[in-house]
Amino acid sequence: MRKFIILVFLFALSSMQYVYGANIQEKRLYFSPEKEQQIINIAKQVCAEVAPDFKIGDLTPVIFNFLMDERHSPFGNREIVSVKFMKDTTDYSEYKMMNPKTKEITTRRVANARVHVEVLIDKMEPAGIGAYYGVMFSPDYKKYREKNPDFKFEKDKYTELLEKYGDFKNFPKEELEKLGIMNIYREE
Repeated sequence: MRKFIILVFLFALSSMQYVYGANIQEKRLYFSPEKEQQIINIAKQVCAEVAPDFKIGDLTPVIFNFLMDERHSPFGNREIVSVKFMKDTTDYSEYKMMNPKTKEITTRRVANARVHVEVLIDKMEPAGIGAYYGVMFSPDYKKYREKNPDFKFEKDKYTELLEKYGDFKNFPKEELEKLGIMNIYREE
């Protein structure tokens, strides 16, 4: 069973590689200090309005590229950035991935964000919010909020555990079993 779960996880990662192509690495982005502050303020405002349970006050906002498959995005090919609220700027996880075409194994480095907010650069407005699931504000944030005035982006059990234990590798086996997840990183 353990090998099956590991294989399913590796297949899912390699499928992402197929969808997004060979370059699916997150990249930290830098803008002028004024523009960076404007982007971060938009993200903080969204969190305050729709995700107050995440308590981002003690987290560090870092701007990254937004990895998306344009075929599935309501925003087409517009430039979107992702503001990730992290414990600190060094909080990352690494995953091994295989390119199904070349069979080359690469390492994917991913920011451990408690919550992230996507921002459309051209209009400087929110595009979405996410943790391990997400919501895109379509057709735009203002109209989305008018249609869904009571919308709150809430923590799921996985996010609560991540905040409590700091890293997926540290989750107690009992907690993972309650969620129906097996920790593939822990050797038994």
